[in-house]
Amino acid sequence: MWRSARRAAPGPAFLSRVAGATCPLLLLSPLCACTLLRAASRVRTAREETTRAVRRLDGTLRALVSRGAAEPRTDPRPWQKTPADPRPVANAKRPMAILTDDTVAPYVEALALPALADAGALAAAPVAGGNLNYAWRCGDGSTSVFVKQAPDYIKCLGEDFKLTSARMAVEVGALRALHGVDNARAPAILHHDVERCVVVLEDLGELPLLRDDLLAGRIEAGVARDLGTFLGDVYAKTKDAPAAAFAYLGADDNAAMRAITRDYVFTKPWDAADATNRDLSEAPALKARVAGLRADAQILQAAVAARAAFDDHRDCLAHGDLHAGSVMVSETRAVAIDAEFACRGPSGLDLGLLMAGYVFAYAASDDRAAA
Repeated sequence: MWRSARRAAPGPAFLSRVAGATCPLLLLSPLCACTLLRAASRVRTAREETTRAVRRLDGTLRALVSRGAAEPRTDPRPWQKTPADPRPVANAKRPMAILTDDTVAPYVEALALPALADAGALAAAPVAGGNLNYAWRCGDGSTSVFVKQAPDYIKCLGEDFKLTSARMAVEVGALRALHGVDNARAPAILHHDVERCVVVLEDLGELPLLRDDLLAGRIEAGVARDLGTFLGDVYAKTKDAPAAAFAYLGADDNAAMRAITRDYVFTKPWDAADATNRDLSEAPALKARVAGLRADAQILQAAVAARAAFDDHRDCLAHGDLHAGSVMVSETRAVAIDAEFACRGPSGLDLGLLMAGYVFAYAASDDRAAA
């Protein structure tokens, strides 16, 4: 068991403990290494950069942002449909039957799942927190499963905000692949309903998210070590896999979801004027850090290079959204969930996203300490 209840004070040791467990894999991601170096020096004296150099690099990024809306894109926007998509999706000729709190239990009971063979009367309760999909926990109080359905829209925004339901086939395929690499690092798939875009998964119970542990100052080197080893194994076992092994991603390599990642991870955060960015007015220390990053020539250059790598490299299977909110932890397990953003991506993509979770928690500690 590597998990304990101790509480660690945020500070340089916070990051170095994680870095010691994952530094061999940092070589996979120049951006991750650059971000780690930047975060490890807490209040660093800003380097003297000429205004012209900063503006030139900032202009490069902004030009890329503006061109993204005007030029033809390899990856279509999330609301665009790919005509020749081999992934199984709900029948487009009739509306998808959306499960409700009242219909989930009868639906699961009719599946006669071995995992619930000895269960009593089933009941379902919605699980809060997801933005894209509907989710429920269904069981008899002692044994349960996790049910997830992907509508053809973004759940938290409503039916007018369309998003391909093929993301469920992607998630199921990716979780099966990840589970095949290490069955302790991804939940087991118990049932996949292609017609209704529903998956029934092993229930991980009320395990905390890694994000919540980090924000509370609970850091376990074993989590980082095990996840780092897992990502290395995923790379080793998928880097030379034939194209057929990634059929669940579709011929477009999950383009609709990749477009979201491209915009909301690699582009919009660098634009201070973008309305989708978080308002940091109540977190002055974090706001100053972000402003410093946006004005740093080296970081801007790395951001441009990172987005180009995301666009161009298809090195191995990537979870695609492996931030600290997509990892659940127990006393003996660290489990990756929510794989609908999976793709063939750069070898360091997941590592960079995972490390960002540690960096974000570290940076946020400034305002918590001042409160």
